[in-house]
Amino acid sequence: MPEVAAPDFTYRIELNGSVPSQITVRTGRTKPKTLVTLPRPAEDVSLVPAIATAILEHHFQATAQQTSEASAAERAHRYRKALSRVISARLTRATKAATLRTADIANSILKYVISPPVDHWIERYTVPSESSDRKYTVGKKDDGTWGCTCPRYKFHHVECKHIQAVQAHPGWYPHCPEDG
Repeated sequence: MPEVAAPDFTYRIELNGSVPSQITVRTGRTKPKTLVTLPRPAEDVSLVPAIATAILEHHFQATAQQTSEASAAERAHRYRKALSRVISARLTRATKAATLRTADIANSILKYVISPPVDHWIERYTVPSESSDRKYTVGKKDDGTWGCTCPRYKFHHVECKHIQAVQAHPGWYPHCPEDG
């Protein structure tokens, strides 16, 4: 099967005052098209999750061959938190509009996949590195599997020596506080 290059999208979040008003999308140097017009939010309501979902749904639908709308929506929902952080940062600095490119989206998703949030871990332990002064967090997830913040686990999803150490001797390592 031939490799298909993903199009280079540029998403622009237009601001009306300091409030996001619409999202446009452009492929390469083509004329921008309106992706969605955003409703005026009630006070204390953030549009960032809706913006992230709209951009991700479009991105997944347009870049994946034979992806159903339901699949694109499910993937968008899964990664919207990761992209929401990027969008929030861009909107904070923006005066007229904030821009996101395909690479920004890919990077935010990659960071989320490589280093998933540890808030779903039900048990957490602090394990010192043997080769440096770093400390890693080893956690047992609510489904019974284990994870670690070390590079071996993050990049290869292989049970590392830190996980093995905690499993063998959980009393040797301090529990991390529940709030993170």
